[in-house]
Amino acid sequence: MSYELRTNLKMVDAQTINGTGLGYTSSGFDLSSSKAKKYAVWVQASGTTVNLKVTVEMSDRDTDTHYVVTDGQIPIIDNLTDSNPHVISCEVPDMKWIRFRVYGNAGNGTNTVLTLRMSITS
Repeated sequence: MSYELRTNLKMVDAQTINGTGLGYTSSGFDLSSSKAKKYAVWVQASGTTVNLKVTVEMSDRDTDTHYVVTDGQIPIIDNLTDSNPHVISCEVPDMKWIRFRVYGNAGNGTNTVLTLRMSITS
């Protein structure tokens, strides 16, 4: 079986996440067009006081009201508190569309910047 690796799909590109609460929602990506089997997420933040949470939402179509966090899913990153790059490997659920939401946790600074890339294998 052969695999094709697509890298550097920039889902969040140097986005500022100020303070707490929902900071940014990425555009959706059609996983079915890529025949994805697995995906990995690369994230890196910077700022004086970083404290972020990143969640994944899935949908059957690229319509804002259809995106939901799947039942029982935990955030892919619950407490990102450093400026080191991190990689998280994930299985692809049986849904067509994926997007990422970034939240500032309590204590997150006003100058936090996040970059998130997604790599997929098919």
